Amino acid sequence: MLGLIYKDFAVLKRSLWFFGLWFLAFGLFCGYLSSVDFFCGALSVFCAVLPLTTLSYDSQCGWEGYALTLPVSRRALALSRYLLALIFTVASVIVNFILRFFLAQDGS
Repeated sequence: MLGLIYKDFAVLKRSLWFFGLWFLAFGLFCGYLSSVDFFCGALSVFCAVLPLTTLSYDSQCGWEGYALTLPVSRRALALSRYLLALIFTVASVIVNFILRFFLAQDGS
């Protein structure tokens, strides 16, 4: 199970430069607006899309056929996808909380 999640992170590591540019652009835009709300919303959407991105990459390279030959059940494959989505969701909630706690200017 952990190997499948590690594989997903390794696949996402290849496109890390694109994600970094994306966050830089949104960070600059939010700095211009002096609001952290837009960045927090974009981060939430981004973390929701990342598991779908791994599915797309796996489909492009034919991972499904190879995964069925591994000694891992289909249930474990599906569970690893849900666990990856949960990891990104929890990370998004934590980062959003930290950003809003330290950078929010409205006192909420």
